[in-house]
Amino acid sequence: MNGQRGRQWRPLSFALLAAALTLAGCGGSAGAPATTPQACSAPPEGIGPDAAATLQVEDANSTYCLNAGDVLTVFLRVPLEQAAAGWQPVHASDQSVLQPMNAGVLTLPRGVTGAVYRAQPGVAQLTSVRAPCASPDAGCATDLVWRVSIVVRASPP
Repeated sequence: MNGQRGRQWRPLSFALLAAALTLAGCGGSAGAPATTPQACSAPPEGIGPDAAATLQVEDANSTYCLNAGDVLTVFLRVPLEQAAAGWQPVHASDQSVLQPMNAGVLTLPRGVTGAVYRAQPGVAQLTSVRAPCASPDAGCATDLVWRVSIVVRASPP
């Protein structure tokens, strides 16, 4: 009879374990969003005061890692003869992850669009477009849309 009782509990045990794992995957504490680790690579070296990393046009369509507190600069350049159709301001999908910063006294050359962010834990996307494209999701040619993903990890203790 003991062998029979063990078989009856086994499916229930697996069901409870599966439910617990599912709930654990939905976030660890109340109010905290669930985050899925994403594969990311080290960004290019920073250009500018205190910049840990700098992204440019050629860095598009990639996912980069930053640590919390890092300063990220973005410089999107077009040739001078195309300056009238330059990059629009860079947009962060989540400003609690990539907090816009005042660039201080930063005068950019004609044809360059710049942005400065301080990184906080989470994941966000940065986007910009060039005319005639109106938005990153408008189905424009790939050379008219600039998009990167940023994974910000909590700084090591």
